[in-house]
This record gives sequence, C-alpha cells and structure tokens, in this order.
Amino acid sequence: LFSSRLVSIRPTFMALTREQLVQKATECDKEQKFDEMCECVKQLCGFAPLTPQERTLFHVGYKNTTSIRRMQLRQNPSETALKRAVTDICAEVLDLLDKYLIPAHRDAEGAIFFLKMKGDYHRYYAEVSPTQAEKDCAAAAYSRATELGREHLAVTNPLRLNVALNYGVFEYETNGNQSRGLDVTKRAFDDAYGPLQELSEDQFKESAFVMELLRENIRLWAEELGRDLGAPAPK
Repeated sequence: LFSSRLVSIRPTFMALTREQLVQKATECDKEQKFDEMCECVKQLCGFAPLTPQERTLFHVGYKNTTSIRRMQLRQNPSETALKRAVTDICAEVLDLLDKYLIPAHRDAEGAIFFLKMKGDYHRYYAEVSPTQAEKDCAAAAYSRATELGREHLAVTNPLRLNVALNYGVFEYETNGNQSRGLDVTKRAFDDAYGPLQELSEDQFKESAFVMELLRENIRLWAEELGRDLGAPAPK
C-alpha cells in the first residue's frame, strides 16, 4: 500500500540521547522547523513506547510538515513532485507506526492515539492516490480506534472525540459515504453533549473545542444531505 522507506536520518541526531531529542524537537516546534523536527521525532521511535509528550511531538512534527505539502498540492493539484512529497511522508509515518509505535503501546490511550494517526495518514495518502486499498486501511484503523475509545475512554475524552471527528471527515469526504460520515460525527456529539456540562473548567475547554468542530460538520453535512437533525438516523 505504500513504499517501505524511511527518509535518511541526519548523522548528528544519531548520537543524541532521548532527552536531547525531546529538547531538540521542542526547539524545532517553537521555531517552526518542522522538517527538522520530524528527523528528531523519528529517532524517538527507537525508544517506544513514547511518553505523552513524545507522542505529541511526533504528531505535531509530521502533521505540520504534511499539512504544508497538502496545502501546496491543493494550489497546484497536477504537480507530480508535490504528490510524491505527500505520499512519501505518509509512507514514512505509516512505516514508523506499524514497525515501532503501534506494537509498543499496550496502554489504551497510546494505542488509540496511534491508530487514529494511522487512519489519518492512510486518508492523506488516499487523497493523492485514491485506491480502495488505502481507503480500506484508513477505515480499519479508524474503526479499531473507535472501538477501543468506546471501551476505555469517557465519551467526553478529547482523543475519543477527535477520532470521531476525523473518522467522520474520512467517510464523508474521502470514502464517499456521506451518510455514515454524518452518523459517526453526530453519535459522538450526542453521546458527549450531556456529560460535557459536568466537566471541570479545564477539561471542558479542551473537549468543547472539538465539540464545536463536530457541531459545525454536523450542521454543514446535514444541510448538504437534506437531513432533518430531529429525525433518527437511517438504519
């Protein structure tokens, strides 16, 4: 489904300790040197399982370097070099996830975090190379992350909500299953809406931000589909 390749690792980073890699990646994040940040967090994969801070750095580095290329590709959709840049980054992330990160994380939150990332990067790959195999891999990763989230995370947990947010976007925009995309999104929103009011202020802010994104997608997609939000979802 993707080329089994890893971008060359800078020799200067090979000698850095785990703590030095975290420090360097944090500095790169502040300076918005995201390509260099990816080189640091790639090295961190050798220390898996990652701490919450390390996995956030991994996510931020690759998310930003991918987003830059995806945005450039939207502006130049026929540019072959940009297409290759996106698919190469996706292949690298998926390689790291499958070889190091997903096998090493036995805790539910870590597993869900990286399964969501796996779904995301198969989705990004499918945007450029829309094969059914890529879509099936994305769907499987999102589905498994959703299952684990329901088993182990509260309905208001931001990670669980983000899984639903991205799973819905995948189904609606990438997989061509608009009705399912809306249903996935609305279920997560409806399940969390009541319990959200019982959270502490700090917990509420983080979850409420994702809830607003879910709400906006529900509103937009229901309007596009002509769905009455007061009616039950079709079986």
